[in-house]
Amino acid sequence: MDKLAEKYNSRWFKTLDDLLADKSFNVDGVIVCSPHAEHTLLGSKALNAGKHLLVEKPMTADIDEAIELVKVSEANPDVACMVNNSANW
Repeated sequence: MDKLAEKYNSRWFKTLDDLLADKSFNVDGVIVCSPHAEHTLLGSKALNAGKHLLVEKPMTADIDEAIELVKVSEANPDVACMVNNSANW
């Protein structure tokens, strides 16, 4: 990853926690495109850190997790929580 970051003059982080903890690197939002079972955890971390969130579909692995993520979003009204739902057909 170091070579790729160097090639594109970019930074990379091993974990979302590392990115959110680095106060010298500020991002407006986070795109979560990890395995579905991780969407709630990662999305909640991003929202609670004040970052806008775009979650790839499906939003979560089950309905209870979706409800949980919506509650976290509602508790952070200054950031947007969006779900990508493309129509490729």
